[in-house]
Amino acid sequence: MVRAFHKAGVEVILDVVFNHTAEGDELGPTLCFRGMDNAIFYTLASDKRYYKDYTGTGNTINANHRDRPAAGRLRQDGDGRSSRRRSGNRNELRSGLKQP
Repeated sequence: MVRAFHKAGVEVILDVVFNHTAEGDELGPTLCFRGMDNAIFYTLASDKRYYKDYTGTGNTINANHRDRPAAGRLRQDGDGRSSRRRSGNRNELRSGLKQP
């Protein structure tokens, strides 16, 4: 699909989010990490039934590489084919695919 957009002259910017997931807070659906190992992937409150929410979405991924190597590796793997650039307060990832 990206190649088709490039062929049509449309630049593609992939905006990937690494600090939260769609699972929301403790009332949200179980879609991915919560079902695998909640305590490894999420930043939990002192009462482990609840999440610390630094993102405003209900949860925050715990990507501290020393404490949670699995979550940190996931983030590193996710931007392995991309180049990172800083834009204001956001990190943007540009697709590693070259235009034809």
